[in-house]
Amino acid sequence: MGISVHSRWGPPLEQYVFRYDKSSVRNREVLEDDIMSSARQCMQSITTISKEADDIVFDSLAKKVTLEMLRCLFLLSHSGHDGVVSPFGYEYGYLCFNVAKMALGVCLIEKFNRQNICTLMERVWCNYQTKDNPSILTELLSEIFLNETATFSPGESRCDWIFGWSDPPAHGGHSGLIVAESDALDLMNVLWNDRKAFLKSLSSTYTPGVLIMNLPIWQRMLRNGLQRELPVPPQVPLLGPFLDLSWRFALVAKPGDYGLILPMGIAAMYHLGKLTTSAVDAEDSRAIIRAYIEGIPIIKNTLLYHQAGIGAYPHLPRFIVHNILPGTEDLFPTFIKTLLGRMWEMVLWEDVFGMIPPIAFISGGLDDLLLFLQLHA
Repeated sequence: MGISVHSRWGPPLEQYVFRYDKSSVRNREVLEDDIMSSARQCMQSITTISKEADDIVFDSLAKKVTLEMLRCLFLLSHSGHDGVVSPFGYEYGYLCFNVAKMALGVCLIEKFNRQNICTLMERVWCNYQTKDNPSILTELLSEIFLNETATFSPGESRCDWIFGWSDPPAHGGHSGLIVAESDALDLMNVLWNDRKAFLKSLSSTYTPGVLIMNLPIWQRMLRNGLQRELPVPPQVPLLGPFLDLSWRFALVAKPGDYGLILPMGIAAMYHLGKLTTSAVDAEDSRAIIRAYIEGIPIIKNTLLYHQAGIGAYPHLPRFIVHNILPGTEDLFPTFIKTLLGRMWEMVLWEDVFGMIPPIAFISGGLDDLLLFLQLHA
């Protein structure tokens, strides 16, 4: 017998995932008047902020639009059933995740520069017929973030001031807390404890922009010891959950997320030797393998696709191999075929040879195959 609809949290995962395919993102829902009124008030607050010329008034208004106001993180950490917190186990938690994703994305692009809100609205207006809003938001945030870190934090991708964890730089931005470090830690713990449903939900639905939610987790890890230090990485608190979630995020990424895959992948790549088995059970292990086999969607912008690919594909097999559990043997032939096929595919990506030489793809792929044979043959 299937899981019934919860009186508070709505349909279970097995039911709600069928409602959120690519076409559903552009569907119009008929909402009750009180919900529409609340949404209009929120949008009016954001619009008012974007048009305010007085810096003092602007800062005062901006502080009112935060994730704390929306209570998204609180709801994520309290949705579940029978005392088990599982936000992705029911539709309510999935929707809270998406609201938090959009709210955080808007707050961050405004934090970099308030004029970015105008840019966002222009892009939405120009592209709404061909792109969904979460993808437009994530693409703009990726551009702003990558430009900021490439210019002012090269080699480290450290940009924690945008959350309010440190003073803003002299070249722009404003003060004010968007997400507390404790909230980022709570978010990581919630996703880690619900990692099986997290992957199943986001790999079964069309949910663009998910990497926005990994930004505070990643930046908190950078503040707490995550470094590119080889050959012996330092002891980093919560490194295991961070690595697991980083690769799960990569597995469910959509084209709008591609700009963030490479820097996040590099951060996790230097700690591949610390990977351990983190699959919850055989069902979770099968979901991980299948998500890798399916791969990230190919897009017309081949350079962006290739950059995202080299941020994920050379390193994901190591995560997969460590999370292969008994009961997945029927997937082995397709997994090996995919691993070798991607290895040769990347050898032909001439536009990224300056980042990784072709021989590195071959060497890494063969090393992963050897590790697979040693552990599972």
